[in-house]
Amino acid sequence: MRPGLWTATILSAALAPLVAAAQSHPVTFGMQTAMETFFGEDGIVSFGEYDAAFVPPDGLVAEVALADEAGNVLGRFPFHDSYRFQDKVFARIGVVGPADVQLDTPGVYNIFFLVDGEIATRLPFVLKAASDGSDPFDPEKTWTVDGFWRQLGYMTELNSSAGPAPRFTFWTGGPDLPEGATGDGYVASLVRDGEVIAHSKRTTGHIPPGRFARTTFELFHPHGEKETPNAEIVTLADLAAQPDGELLLRIFRSSDNALIRVFHLNMAGGTLQQHERAVLGYEPQMDFILPRVVRAGSNTYELVEATWFESF
Repeated sequence: MRPGLWTATILSAALAPLVAAAQSHPVTFGMQTAMETFFGEDGIVSFGEYDAAFVPPDGLVAEVALADEAGNVLGRFPFHDSYRFQDKVFARIGVVGPADVQLDTPGVYNIFFLVDGEIATRLPFVLKAASDGSDPFDPEKTWTVDGFWRQLGYMTELNSSAGPAPRFTFWTGGPDLPEGATGDGYVASLVRDGEVIAHSKRTTGHIPPGRFARTTFELFHPHGEKETPNAEIVTLADLAAQPDGELLLRIFRSSDNALIRVFHLNMAGGTLQQHERAVLGYEPQMDFILPRVVRAGSNTYELVEATWFESF
């Protein structure tokens, strides 16, 4: 799979000494929760709770840091020394608060998750001005972020009445809306060799205003609007029946049919292939994507297998 926009982001010399030496299953922070770090429209970045894998049973010494493109550390905060939740090798751990950084300059930034002073996982992003405050009727300067939210998505397993089915997740928000809009919908289509072989229900997807938010959908066998209530869900068995090769998962904005994502899915031997960055042993380790996410809607803390993919 082609490397993404941010894969080649280079660490500054100021932070390079923090890079951990290669080791077997080092601690990794989950990309799902890393991407849900709070970014306020006023430029505030607030750090909260995150999932991590391969954690020691008795806690770890960890920090989160935010640095600009030149390597200047703008904030560095410790995690609590005990876990809030724990399951096997997984744990949720919170940052000692308040842990906020005020940003007011557009540019490239990096969030680094550190374990024993060494970088375990990083999340690069771009800060952009959404409004410059020059409007006399809206003088406040506001900000938005961009990065992996436009690129990454993943598939997990859903138990449906027809059998195990794929559930797809990606992030969408204000940057995907038409100019001036406060909301919209989206429709997903699965395409093989130019033919639509499945699509979501037209009334399912929602694009919210503001920062990127996680959204999920299922795919159904092709159907018209009148057949929507009885549409047949696409199961994992249906997906496994697809021949080897590339499938395109296209996301269209409902109001104007604008294409906002093209996820590339690779099938081989009846299995959706994992993104290369989510395979254990990927180097550099700090760019490894944990192939697990928190089970949605569960009353217990549990991380489940996720197959990541990319839009380009």
